Amino acid sequence: MTQTRVNIVGRLKGFTLVELMIVVAIIGILGAIAYPSYQSYVMRSKRTIAKIVLADIVEQQTKYYIENRTYGDLSDLGYANDTIGINSDGDTVASGSGNYDLSTTAATTTTFTIQAVAKNIQTGDTARGTSCTPLTINHLGARTPSDCW
Repeated sequence: MTQTRVNIVGRLKGFTLVELMIVVAIIGILGAIAYPSYQSYVMRSKRTIAKIVLADIVEQQTKYYIENRTYGDLSDLGYANDTIGINSDGDTVASGSGNYDLSTTAATTTTFTIQAVAKNIQTGDTARGTSCTPLTINHLGARTPSDCW
């Protein structure tokens, strides 16, 4: 008995358009979920930098008070202006050009309040539904809004 071999032409290997579109849709869905989460993380990290700079200014105010028996404005503490900007690295920049503008409000002999007002994209920063601008801290250590600290 002789056997004959039949040469069957197989299907071409590769992806169909439907399979490719499913992959694109999955990537789009993952991106739509991941991007807002990433943006939220970036805003929180910039807020953390602003809080660190605010805490540093509070320390400088304490030193200034010990030496002068009064609290001062930012220019009294050695900054170029009474309103300064800070960037993502915590470096001082021109007012209005960073992520936050910091200023000392109500600096008197016995009290001070320092505020960080969000700028640019950072104005959308929220925590538990509360807007995180401006961040403030005073001579007693009271911080507002409390959800953002």
